[in-house]
Amino acid sequence: MTELITMSRKELERASLLRQVLAKKLTQVQAAKPVGLSERQVRNLVRNYEKYGPETLVSKKRGKPAVMRRYAVQDYARQLVFLHLSTWEPKTHFSATTNINLPTVFKFFYQFLNLTFG
Repeated sequence: MTELITMSRKELERASLLRQVLAKKLTQVQAAKPVGLSERQVRNLVRNYEKYGPETLVSKKRGKPAVMRRYAVQDYARQLVFLHLSTWEPKTHFSATTNINLPTVFKFFYQFLNLTFG
């Protein structure tokens, strides 16, 4: 069964060099220079290429949101929750006998958002 792998030009170039290293047409030192890697990095790439195939060269970050974007979403969610909580009146939602500590509620939601969004 054939599997389709999407690779960048940089990853394709590395795959080509690694195939040449495995075919003993290039040494690891010769393969390292054109792509700007150390001999040790090429050695690790060759080992992983032999073990897992060309998909090991594909960036693991591809398809995932950027870290700054994730923080922006996290901050926006916090702002929404805190905006809602700042206008929240416990007496309208609970009986007057219920003891609600608002700072504890804020702390709980802050911890919840940290667990949810990292």
